[in-house]
Amino acid sequence: MSVDILDVKTKNDVKKITRNSLIYIFSDLLTRIISFLLIPIYTAKLAPFEYGILGTMTSLISILGVLGTLGFPGIVALIYHHAQSKDDREQELWTIFLLNVIVSVIFASVALIFGKGLFEHFFRNIPFYPYGLLAITIACSSGWIQIPIMSFRAAEKPLPFAIISLIGFVLTTSIILSLVLCFNLGVRGVFWGTFLGNGILALFSPIIMKSYGRIRFKPILITKFTVLSLPLIPHSLFTWVYGLSDKFILQRFVPLKEVGLYTLAYQFGIGLSILGGAINNAWAPFVLKAQKEDKPEERFAILSKYLAIIFMAMTLGTLFLGTDVIKYILDNRYEPAVRLIPWIVLGYGLVLLYFIPMNFVYSTGKTHFMFLVSGSAAVVNLIGNLLIIPTMGSYGAALMTFITFCISLAASTILMILLCPQNLPWLKFAKILAFAIICAIIGIKISMHNLYLDIALHFAIILSYPFVLCMAGVITKTEITDTISLFYRRLLRLIHFHT
Repeated sequence: MSVDILDVKTKNDVKKITRNSLIYIFSDLLTRIISFLLIPIYTAKLAPFEYGILGTMTSLISILGVLGTLGFPGIVALIYHHAQSKDDREQELWTIFLLNVIVSVIFASVALIFGKGLFEHFFRNIPFYPYGLLAITIACSSGWIQIPIMSFRAAEKPLPFAIISLIGFVLTTSIILSLVLCFNLGVRGVFWGTFLGNGILALFSPIIMKSYGRIRFKPILITKFTVLSLPLIPHSLFTWVYGLSDKFILQRFVPLKEVGLYTLAYQFGIGLSILGGAINNAWAPFVLKAQKEDKPEERFAILSKYLAIIFMAMTLGTLFLGTDVIKYILDNRYEPAVRLIPWIVLGYGLVLLYFIPMNFVYSTGKTHFMFLVSGSAAVVNLIGNLLIIPTMGSYGAALMTFITFCISLAASTILMILLCPQNLPWLKFAKILAFAIICAIIGIKISMHNLYLDIALHFAIILSYPFVLCMAGVITKTEITDTISLFYRRLLRLIHFHT
């Protein structure tokens, strides 16, 4: 089968990944939109210093969430797809669930008993009671529900994954609003509401796990699971370092106004990563499942190519959206952020491409190599920011974001080639990235100095992107017509359904 011709099985793969991706995207977008709409309520009820506590403790919770679970939720997909039989899978999932509960309870107990002094050393202006106590319990209890919902993701069941996530979000948000609006608890209400919402979900998590049969625990698996999960801790922490080090260093060398401009531009990169992450939720389990089937290499070659094109088209759309919004819609004081957008958004576009090789690396089960990618990127990011930000300010931080993610993509690709070589269309990948950068440069450099004309220009550039790739031999006319036909049929079904 040619890598440019879609057989029936590959077409079904495309439909399945597309459907699953849309469910994940809808779930993520819905929670983000609701959170955005709640900002005026929170700002009316929370003082600025309370927002400072909220931001600081949220970062702490994300770190404790990794440490308190020993990274066990991150290996659920490996357990699910590497199990030899259904019975083995159920037994191993129950074991990892119970092990996760036991470890998180032990970690929380030790942290609550001995963590007060350490907390007060690092957070001198934030009292341990109630904030440190709540941060520890929130981080550990939230890990309980992660095992069952990650098992749904691994099983390519996005609907229960999305439903449970949305129920948890709505439940927690409702409790928070009640405590903040009705009882005027301020930021304490946010943390108590999060604790109660997570606690309720944690109590229901064993019931959700009942779909995998009766409770079983196999102690002999503890060492195996720990060896798999422990390397994910430095991997996650390194990722956290290069995600936050730029803001930390910036605020020490530049005025807060410039930090604000950088933060605004960064939001568009974060938005792109959220959408890309939703698609990756569908792609990652597919890779694990397809590797157990006969001759998956050609399907991987075709689908990874499509994925790269979609990711780059999303990157162009986010880049142009960001520049248009900042130039024409926001206050003129924010216009200097326009020059930061390209480096940040293109950098996050590389993060989306990074998902392709990294999922193949993860599928090998050799998690002890993954921290090499995030570690090298974190070191370069930290040193680069320390050297560049004092002289170049926020522009230097944006440039280092792009360089860091270049290194992540290159390192993950090299690791994939060494651990699990794939017959992927590397030349076509290079063309996909190169033409995306060319389209980005054209869209940035050419301005019609009018919102509607610039939107029309940017829309035309994005639409022309697949046709440019066609002329470059990356995709064929048949692939374009098949894709247009697929969306046309879907649109007709949608119209017929509503009429």
